[in-house]
Amino acid sequence: MPKITFTPDEMAKIRSILEELDPATHDLTSHYATSMTAEDWSYVRAYIRKELISFILLSSMARGVAEVATDRGLAGTEGVKDFLSSRSWTRNFGVADDADDRFLRIASATGRPSPDANYELAVDADTLMEIAEERLLGTLDDEYAELVRRMQSL
Repeated sequence: MPKITFTPDEMAKIRSILEELDPATHDLTSHYATSMTAEDWSYVRAYIRKELISFILLSSMARGVAEVATDRGLAGTEGVKDFLSSRSWTRNFGVADDADDRFLRIASATGRPSPDANYELAVDADTLMEIAEERLLGTLDDEYAELVRRMQSL
């Protein structure tokens, strides 16, 4: 089994991102503290932190795997791009997860009183993951460059 390690600089960057995106203090999520019990808020903060850590570490590893696969000719550019954008590797591999279920129960009670807005907290948590990926990997720059390339080809 290969051993995956992160350099001290990589770990420092990861810690910095986690501090910046702390759900207790971040503008996207901190206001939910007043819309639920202290116990639920504690759970939500811990859940989002766990998801952020998992997402950041798995994103880093997926990028590393993609780079090696490309370097060794095991995958083409489009295949790597599809793999990285699919994000199937960022989620729980189990059939059911009690932690996810509890988070979604809490999240469904925090939105505005409309069916479309009931999962605002879940959407905001996913947005933190997107921000984390951008901070770690600079993916928005890649997406912007791809968008400009496509626009120029029209």
